[in-house]
Parts: sequence; C-alpha cells; structure tokens
Amino acid sequence: MTEPASLPVTSPRGPVSRAPKRVSTSARWRRGVQYGSFLVFALMSFGFLNSTNWDLANAFFIFDPLVGIASMISAQTVFPLLAIGSVITLAVTYLLGRVWCGWICPLGTALDVVPPTKKKIRIPGERMLRGLKYVFLLVILAGGAMGTLALSWLDPITIMGRTLTVGIEPFVQTRDIAMPAPEFGQVWPSLFVLGFFVLIVGLSAIRSRFWCRYACPLGALLAIVARFSRVRPTVDGSSCISCSKCARTCSVEAVSATDGYSMDSAECVMCLECADVCPKDSVSFPITSHTVQEGSVGPTRREFVGVAGAAAAMTAATAVAPDRALAAVGGELPPLSTVASLIEECVRCGRCSDACPYGLIESNTSVLEPDTLFTPRLNHSDGRCTENCNECGDACPTEAIPVNENRLVAVIGDQKCMAWVTGRHCSRCTPFCPVPDAIIDARVQPGAEHLADAPVELPWIDPEVCIGCGLCLGHCPGRFSEGVVMLPRV
Repeated sequence: MTEPASLPVTSPRGPVSRAPKRVSTSARWRRGVQYGSFLVFALMSFGFLNSTNWDLANAFFIFDPLVGIASMISAQTVFPLLAIGSVITLAVTYLLGRVWCGWICPLGTALDVVPPTKKKIRIPGERMLRGLKYVFLLVILAGGAMGTLALSWLDPITIMGRTLTVGIEPFVQTRDIAMPAPEFGQVWPSLFVLGFFVLIVGLSAIRSRFWCRYACPLGALLAIVARFSRVRPTVDGSSCISCSKCARTCSVEAVSATDGYSMDSAECVMCLECADVCPKDSVSFPITSHTVQEGSVGPTRREFVGVAGAAAAMTAATAVAPDRALAAVGGELPPLSTVASLIEECVRCGRCSDACPYGLIESNTSVLEPDTLFTPRLNHSDGRCTENCNECGDACPTEAIPVNENRLVAVIGDQKCMAWVTGRHCSRCTPFCPVPDAIIDARVQPGAEHLADAPVELPWIDPEVCIGCGLCLGHCPGRFSEGVVMLPRV
C-alpha cells in the first residue's frame, strides 16, 4: 500500500517534503506584468493599435534607451519622444535596478519560457564572454558617432519586433485562396529573421537567458546604470545557511556562491526569484545609499581595454561609405528615405514593413553587407505606392522614413543632377515614379541653355503632376541623393 501524497517520503538524508513550491505575491505580479507586456507588445507589432496612434504603438521603442541614444547620436539631432522615454527608463533603472530586463522586455519574457538543460554545460572563458555585450554596446554607440546604426538590429526590442512583424506575421496573414504560393525569394526574409530568433532561443537551452547574459547591448547599457542603483539584492550573512538555492535559481547567475553569496546588481534582472526560494528569508532588496557597487562581474580595467579594442575593430568593419551602401541596400527605397537616412537613423525594427498596407516593404537580408542588414526596401512586384499613404513614415520611430504629408514636391537639383551638370543622359529616377508623366525628359529646360547643343535629354519634374511620394529621392546616383530634393509645394 502506498503512502499518502501528503506525507513526507524518507531518504538516506532524512525526510523530504513534497509540498508544492511556494509562489509569492511578487512572483505572481512579475509574471503578470511580464506576460501582459508581451501581449501588449505583440498586439502593437501585429498592427492592432496602428490606426489609433503610432506613438502609442511604438511605446517600447520610445522607452528603449539604446534605440534613443544611438539614433540621436547618429542623426545628430534630438527626437523629443525618444529622449524623454530614454531618460525615464534610465531613471527607473537607477532607482530600482534592471526591472526593464526582468519585468518588461518581451525578448526576455520569451527566453524565460525556455527551460535550460539539467546538465550544466561548461563554457570556456565565460567571464570574458560576459564582456561581449559591452563590445556590442560600444560598437553601436561608436557606429552612431560615425553616422551608421549598422548593428542596431542587435537591440532586443528590434529583435522581438522584427521577429513578429517580418518573421511571423507574413505566415499568419489571411491569403486569397486563388493567390499562388509564395516563392522562396519572397519568404526568405521571414525565414532568415525566424532563424536568428530560433538561434537566440536555442542558446537559452544551454544557459538560461544566454542572450541577456552575454550579448544584449541594451542589457549592457542598463547594467552600467544598475551598478549605481538604489535598490539592490542583498544576502544577510547572519541568517544564510549556504544552501545555494538562490545561486541555482538565478537565471543570469548574478549570485556568487563562491564569494559569500554576494549579489551583483549590474547583472541582476530583479526577478526576485532568489528571495522566493530562500528558506530563511535571507535575501532582501533594501534601499542603499552606496554610490557604486563593488565586486561587480563586469569587465575589469584590463578586460575593458580588450572590450574597447574589439569594439573598435567591429566598428571599422561595419563602417559604411555612401556609394557602397547604395549598392548594398538594393531594390527601391521607401518613400522620402535616402541611403543616408537609412544608414544613419534606421534601427532595423521592421515597423515600416508591418505598417505598409500593400505589403511592399521588406527587409534587406543580404548577410554579405552587414552595414545595411535589415534595412527596409520596396518590392513593387505586387503593386506600387499610392498617393496620400503615410503609414511607413508614421510608423518609423526615428524618422529614417520621413512622414509623407503630401505638401512636398520633388525638384531636380540642377547643381547636383548628373545630367544637368555633365550633359550626360541619366534617367535613374524615372522608372521609380508611380505617376505617369511626372518626370519628363526634354532637351532643354529653363536655366539649361548652356547645354542646348548637347545631344541628351534632361530630366524635369512637373510640379503639377508630382504627388510628393519621394520615391525618386532614394534612387538618384548623386551623392546622398542630392540630385533630387523635396521642397514645399507652392
């Protein structure tokens, strides 16, 4: 006859209780906030809030300090919403620690669902590997100072948003049964984005929150601030019985069982699980007056030199020249965007792809050109941009795609246009105009009498026909597309 389930079962080391694990109120709150944040983020990513307010739909990007700081450095301008959101997140991190990582981040929530392997796999140079996220952070910020956001796609909010909008949404959209099955070239961007997400999730099976520990650049930025945080995890040595439950439970190994169970506030994601499992309630999160935590597992001075060196090498590898970037972007550029705006301001979030009502915007997945990886481009195989559509510009959180308010008109910059300056024929902008007869090739236009004898046709844009979509802007071979300019409509 078996014993009742409620009775303890004896073992060679004594009775072992089968009581269910206690779930604290704080754990319930955290899970509720985590899953609620993920649900809201998914609804935003799938466009349920787009028609209401794009600023609301981009809330996670607005409060992402890495997106805000890097894009403002690169564009050399201040985006008010991004600046305010960044300050709020950094202030909360200073007060409460990395609650963004443990409570809000949708990628962190997705990784928490993946159970790590029971057998711990040894990773050589694990301490040095933690410095990788600081390398990525420095590369993104240094690249921004050089005018490129080539590695901004490593930001966790852009990763999760791109996964939902570019990787998943195209497969779950309702398709007309009469439409032909998509070709591999059409689904390759989605498969590429999904593959990268699956890789990140798979690494979490080796170590819980692998990406958060070793590679997340936003986590590195918040870790620097969290070293000064006012609320910090602490273990009371007088009541601690060294059971190591807190160290085994910590998903980012912020608890050091070999160093008197010291806790690193820079690495702690404030999940509070260590306090839940402590049998003596020795773990607490008091408000401290210390200015900086000592004994952090962050990089030492010598390691920081290595981190800075690796960051400099990666920054140089992703440095971009406008001429090479123009070829790398490929295809057509979104309305009113230029190679310069995509390189300097685009954070590769995929919001424009989600916003386009005609499904014309896709992500560049050419891994051979890392400086333009995941930048948007137009695919007009199924249609063309139309007048009075502002969706991609409204959706862009950094103004890499300006808002098309249809109060502008395209004008040939005769001091920059290759045909007007050199007298050589060029009609690069003409094929991309969605309006017939908006761009006219004529032998002589006012102000070009000095080229009257040249056997070429010079382009001219009819302001009465132009709808101000800006598609011609991104395809001018002139440096930074200055051969075509957008001016207010008179």
